[in-house]
Amino acid sequence: MLITIIPLKKYISFIKHLLKKKIETDAPDFNGLIETVLCVDELLVNIIEHNKNININEKISLKLGFTNEFLLVEITEPAAENTPDKKDFDKDMFITKYKGAGFFFIENTADEFSVENIGGKNIYRFKIKNNGKHQ
Repeated sequence: MLITIIPLKKYISFIKHLLKKKIETDAPDFNGLIETVLCVDELLVNIIEHNKNININEKISLKLGFTNEFLLVEITEPAAENTPDKKDFDKDMFITKYKGAGFFFIENTADEFSVENIGGKNIYRFKIKNNGKHQ
């Protein structure tokens, strides 16, 4: 499944609803629904709030894939000047300024999480296993 998203925060709630319904329909026994929706929400908010180069004409894409073992989510951020380093999480900085909290949350919620820049676009991927570490 591919969803194209206008980069405005007001659409995130609808995307979360659509994602939830799609997972409930296509994988009714998947037990990582809440974790998946929370990770998608965190990534979309970060992209929309922190990417100052993104404009309304550039769309964020969200791909969703299922296997018997896991759910894979891939989010593509257009117009990315740099790739965030998910290893930059600093506990002291988090306590005082919440820097890195989103990646820390995803890293500790998803079973796998990666970020790479391809052709000026950041590609975020995460997997949540059915009966994975979120249990």
